[in-house]
Amino acid sequence: MEIESNNISPLFNKKIWRITDVAEFLQCSMKTIYNKTSKGEIPHIKKGKLLYFRPDEIESWVMEGNVLKNTKRFRDM
Repeated sequence: MEIESNNISPLFNKKIWRITDVAEFLQCSMKTIYNKTSKGEIPHIKKGKLLYFRPDEIESWVMEGNVLKNTKRFRDM
């Protein structure tokens, strides 16, 4: 199955994202992304003072979520 290129976000044409790209994708502020990186809550790469993100890791992070970790069913496993 072929996906038409106009259905894919131009963000996914980039191999590496910067903080503005992540904020755009997640529809949140850059401050939120900075807070999540400093707490180790979001996958990122830090080189010196610069932050980089891999789009596939951000997408996986979003898809895995954290909701089930707090449910009784998950804790009883």
